Amino acid sequence: MKAANKPTADAVIAKLGESVVVKPNAEGSSVGLSVIATRQELGEKLAAITRGSWLIERRIVGRELSVGVLGGKALGIVEIRPKSGVYDFTSKYTKGMTEYFAPAPLDAATT
Repeated sequence: MKAANKPTADAVIAKLGESVVVKPNAEGSSVGLSVIATRQELGEKLAAITRGSWLIERRIVGRELSVGVLGGKALGIVEIRPKSGVYDFTSKYTKGMTEYFAPAPLDAATT
């Protein structure tokens, strides 16, 4: 969505539900990321957006796993566990805010 034609909180909730993630479209995966849980929070976040292009996604709660790809081959699976519960910019770049498990503790079928 572009800031100039952003939807209303009610329109977002009707399409995606109340629990969403809002983030800038071109700032990286964690810069400016906001996890939204209520209509009021969503309305406030939308009101604060004045420029740029933004993404709004339905929040999926679960384990955070990452797989790097090098030369077309999948590398090992890493589980990411932010202590705050959200892997945002602070959790990603502040020492001690996130635990990383490599290889991820997964069963063979899931791996």
